[in-house]
Amino acid sequence: MSFKPVEVRILGSTTSMPSWFSTFDDLVLLGVTEDQPLAFLIRNAAVAESHRQCFASLWNGGSAL
Repeated sequence: MSFKPVEVRILGSTTSMPSWFSTFDDLVLLGVTEDQPLAFLIRNAAVAESHRQCFASLWNGGSAL
């Protein structure tokens, strides 16, 4: 199995994000990594696009590792 090269970015050390999200087509998977982990799957094209835009904003504000 081979993988394409990966680029990693980090946010400032004061940024706390106890959650994560992943998008694919019109799906958004939201996860919370607290004491009681929880995940939501949302199927909505507009919500998926807004999360892609949020990711782009975070990515562009991060520093290359």
